[in-house]
Amino acid sequence: MGGSKRRSSKTPDPVEEVRDYYENILSSLMDGIVAVDGQYRITIFTTTAEQMSGLKRESVLGTSLFDSFPKGSPIGRFAAKSLQTGRSYLDSNPSLGPYLKERRDIGLATSPLVDTVGQIVGVVIVFRDMSRLKALEARLRKGERLASLGVLAAGMAHEIKNPLGGIRGASQLLREEFAPENSSRELTDIIIREVDRLNQIVQGLLDFSKPHEPRLAPVNIHEILTRVLTLIEIENPKDVLRIERLFDPSLPDINGDADQLAQVFLNIIQNAIDAMAGSGTLSLTTRVLSGFQIRKQTQEKVRMICVDVEDSGCGIAPEEIGSIFDPFFTRKPRGVGLGLALCYRIVEDHGGKIDVESRPGAGTRFSVSLPMSPEGSVREVP
Repeated sequence: MGGSKRRSSKTPDPVEEVRDYYENILSSLMDGIVAVDGQYRITIFTTTAEQMSGLKRESVLGTSLFDSFPKGSPIGRFAAKSLQTGRSYLDSNPSLGPYLKERRDIGLATSPLVDTVGQIVGVVIVFRDMSRLKALEARLRKGERLASLGVLAAGMAHEIKNPLGGIRGASQLLREEFAPENSSRELTDIIIREVDRLNQIVQGLLDFSKPHEPRLAPVNIHEILTRVLTLIEIENPKDVLRIERLFDPSLPDINGDADQLAQVFLNIIQNAIDAMAGSGTLSLTTRVLSGFQIRKQTQEKVRMICVDVEDSGCGIAPEEIGSIFDPFFTRKPRGVGLGLALCYRIVEDHGGKIDVESRPGAGTRFSVSLPMSPEGSVREVP
């Protein structure tokens, strides 16, 4: 008997250790994992599932799945079907709003859980965040739509430009036929001004439909922003418009066309000033995006820098956010609605992207992401 030893109460249970090990692996996944047994009792509830559902693991383990997710919900319905039929089910757009904490695009999948002899002993439920995928799909659809509109716009612009030239020339000749005090001369002046305005719109269409290919070269983003802000400060008094420069001096060069990118930021900043009615706080922040991004054109992984342009203006209504980059969409009384569409096109041609966050009355933030130069050199902020 002296050779035998009683197991200490503090000795780890190997079964519990294995269980904890596998639950740690599941909790490290980006997907939310829930497992139930044959009686729909919850046996596994990962950290990600907690975050998505707002339910605490301790409060749901051992309880019925239907106590937390009603039987009529997609979660309960799919779990029951998988347990009864032994088949897997997938829904990339289920209506989970009433049951999940965060209002995100969630994909739902259920699969039967079988034991070593092939008997169905439960169900595994997977929640997958589809937000990034849906956002990528939306950008691709927008890019295709803008390309189609560009072809249409180019054809229209060429057809309109020549007649406008004829109208303007005829109006100028007609103007000379009238004495300076003749009221008809004023009418011809109106015709010429309106033709010039139409020509400006047509030229905008041509610029949008056939933008110049960017001449890519290593360039410091702070040099571009400083150049743009110098122009802005000339036209806007410092005591009315406050500009914050939150620049990261360690940023590497980007790969871009300095003139085209200056056009992008000048347009975005001017829109921000208009949204503030000329007075308020304009904040520009530069930073490195974490991780790698996939360039749509080449499918290569690249590091990106981001420029956030944030204003304290009137904001954009939620129903308008999806339309602001569409040609001819504008809220300005005399606006044409081609500026942001052209910005979107230029940034896409650079292999970057533009994101927008806004709340009515709380300001707007445009985030422009651009690929780093392959050399990745660093220069001081001017």
